Amino acid sequence: MNLDFFNQIGKNVKHSLDETQNNIKEKIYENIDEVEVDLAEKLNAIVEYTLDRFEGNIAVCEERNTGKIINIDKDKLPKDIKEGDIFISINGKYALEIERQEEVNKRIEDKMKDLWN
Repeated sequence: MNLDFFNQIGKNVKHSLDETQNNIKEKIYENIDEVEVDLAEKLNAIVEYTLDRFEGNIAVCEERNTGKIINIDKDKLPKDIKEGDIFISINGKYALEIERQEEVNKRIEDKMKDLWN
């Protein structure tokens, strides 16, 4: 078999995955520019929350590090956010953390499997 063919397919798949990941990141942080994200990372000023529930136009959220509950106007959050989602705050702007959410979901799924085995 020709290994060059498989190597090329692997490169194409990796390129497609990288492009998809970049497009997702652009969508997630569309309201936060790259400079703000970089600065917030350097200053350790990114706050991570979980959306607990909606009460009318108010989102009840839990800060993931401290457990502190805060209320945020629903209109300030990303439009496609739902209960249980993880999101971040940078300089008063909010963005979903899809990668982090997937990590948590996977960890929960693994624990549930372990419970039944």
